[in-house]
Amino acid sequence: MDNVLKQLATNVYQRTDSNGVVHIWYQEDENAVTSKAEAVDMVQRTIDFWLPQLAEDVAREFGLTPEQAQPKAQDSFKHTLSNMLCQPFAVRWGLTVEDFTWPES
Repeated sequence: MDNVLKQLATNVYQRTDSNGVVHIWYQEDENAVTSKAEAVDMVQRTIDFWLPQLAEDVAREFGLTPEQAQPKAQDSFKHTLSNMLCQPFAVRWGLTVEDFTWPES
């Protein structure tokens, strides 16, 4: 089990914006968090990395413009995040959807 956790903690993901900017994100160790602020920051980094990718995927899948896809992707991400808030990590730190910032739609 420790090897699986170690592998997850070292997975690195990369995406490239349409303007060529490369973004890198890696799975962080939830056990290293020592405060709610750190927990919020960790999840916010996840949102900031994956939300643009989700918006791009939604745009491509449904033939939408990026502007049309962004609110749909954001709603989907918030729904997923809301479901995650009942998991032990989020409960431990008292995380709520309101703790996070979202791009203007």
